[in-house]
Amino acid sequence: MNLDIKTKIKSIKSFKDNKHLVIAFILLIGLSVYVSHVNNIEKVTSGPVQADTIIPKGFILFPIQLENIDAIKGVIDSYGVIDIYGRSKNGGAAKKLLSKVKIIQAPYNPEEYALFLPEYLSSKMMSETGPFLGVIQNKATKAEFAGPETEQRQHKVNIEYQKGS
Repeated sequence: MNLDIKTKIKSIKSFKDNKHLVIAFILLIGLSVYVSHVNNIEKVTSGPVQADTIIPKGFILFPIQLENIDAIKGVIDSYGVIDIYGRSKNGGAAKKLLSKVKIIQAPYNPEEYALFLPEYLSSKMMSETGPFLGVIQNKATKAEFAGPETEQRQHKVNIEYQKGS
């Protein structure tokens, strides 16, 4: 009986000596219970984002079939910047149709791609017949669209102030 009391006293002393470890253990258990509770809460999510809802006004997604798409998708991930070339009908050299345009992988069919273009270029692309070729550009390059909007911006404006007498 006397031995049981001595062991209990020693266990209480060891608890006082290791109280930091006991407190840390209790906090760790509390934290793990809290994290598991938070993870079990159902998160409200809306469905997947539809690509046609995020297209800015004045732009289109133009689905395209590239002759060298296997080589391109081996280098780019879900999007990239490319130049588009079209082959001539008589078998001559390919001509550049578009420069530095974004190409986006279709979210529901990874085998399909679309070009992110200003709306006024859609008629130009519809008038061209394939097959089309793509050449990869640096993603950091800005798109260069030659069209009515850029031609208007290129006019130089000179402001002349009245000279003092």
